Amino acid sequence: MKSPVILVVRADDQFSTLLRSSGCEVLNLELISTAPSSDLTALDELLHRIDDYDGLFFTSPVAANVFVERSKAFVKSFLVKVYVLGRRARTILEGAGLDVVFVGDANTAEEFIGSLEQTEFEGKRFLYVRGDKSLRTITNLLAGIAVVDEVTVYETKPTRPDNLIGGSVRKRLSDGEIEWVCFFSPSAVDSFCRLFPAGDLKRLKAAVIGETTSRTARDRGMNVEFISVEATADCFAAGLIGQINKH
Repeated sequence: MKSPVILVVRADDQFSTLLRSSGCEVLNLELISTAPSSDLTALDELLHRIDDYDGLFFTSPVAANVFVERSKAFVKSFLVKVYVLGRRARTILEGAGLDVVFVGDANTAEEFIGSLEQTEFEGKRFLYVRGDKSLRTITNLLAGIAVVDEVTVYETKPTRPDNLIGGSVRKRLSDGEIEWVCFFSPSAVDSFCRLFPAGDLKRLKAAVIGETTSRTARDRGMNVEFISVEATADCFAAGLIGQINKH
């Protein structure tokens, strides 16, 4: 049986390695990049009075990393709880010695907030450390329950692929050789759809992490055939391989 060709809209990493080890041909196309915000003055000011907050929220490892690196110059210790969604963000923040609240079974902000008692948040003040493209789900979920301030610490920007790589992917899409495309974020979906003709996209089977990315892909006319039940690369790869092997 011919190996499925999978386009991963992300740099080559463990996810792609797992797919290759299962016999898939994997192409990587990195279309977005992240970088610390050019102006972190707002974060610096908040770090001077971080103990005014009852807790901090993180849903991104990039935000966690920027925060940890920046806070080294301002804060020697934190007295507040740090609420974390995502295993990579958890690893970064625990590694910095912070008091992390993490729910292993929670894969979305809704599941995370819902797994804790409302008294955990009621009448308190929190800081949500986020990226410029991050959804405001935490803020919206706690509206009327707690005060949530936000600070943006990193930016997500589209990147244009090398002409050789982009041209090769374009040809293989046009020839119908690529069966699956994998997305890890709504931003990746948007960048991908801007580059390639809608007709080519409709022939693809899309695999995604999370309902938010799934909705974005469907809104762009894509055929979403697999949604990872957990927001980790390992689970995503294992689930997709299982889906492919069913057919």
